[in-house]
Amino acid sequence: MTTIHLVRHGETEWNLQERLQGHRDSPLTGRGIAQAHHLAERLRDYRFDAVLCSSSGRAGQTAEIIVSGRDLPPEPQDRLRELNLGVWEGCSKRQIQTRDPDNLWNFWNRPDRYQPPANAESFEAFGRRVRHAFNDIARQYRGRQVLVVTHMVFIKTLLSQLDQRPLSQLWAPPQLENCAHRILQPLPSGGWQVTATDNEPNTLIRQTC
Repeated sequence: MTTIHLVRHGETEWNLQERLQGHRDSPLTGRGIAQAHHLAERLRDYRFDAVLCSSSGRAGQTAEIIVSGRDLPPEPQDRLRELNLGVWEGCSKRQIQTRDPDNLWNFWNRPDRYQPPANAESFEAFGRRVRHAFNDIARQYRGRQVLVVTHMVFIKTLLSQLDQRPLSQLWAPPQLENCAHRILQPLPSGGWQVTATDNEPNTLIRQTC
């Protein structure tokens, strides 16, 4: 059976500082490294056919820790990167609150009303990138197990698409903590079953995207 393991990267320095990362990067913290090692232990009995990761360093570092000791080097892919936040990247939430408070509120509360700042990616364009990446992976690795290490907004967007939720509900619970792990498997009906491995209830996703 096709099995896609979705993992968010470990905690980073900018996560701690509440700085927005997007396409920019910061290294894993000691806690983030420990999170990745803990997840590696939980996944040690899985036999992956491939490991894909965002080309951002924090995702690559997480993936390398998870598959350390296996003859299975992670394959970095630009299409698995986080939402591009343009001029917001590297800024703290407090800084953006001072400069663009209404738009920051929309981003976290009404993403359907969010207007991308300069050089940023819209949710609509990002959603297309996420959907195409997922569909390609599902086709390419049909009948196999693949580990995909990526980012919070990427995973939230994908799960929202599969559940056919509107953009306005992108941030509906559950939240995805660092190194959160979800297992996606296709259903005979054509939808996907999402198995939560972080003490959260499992869900059935109605449709494929």
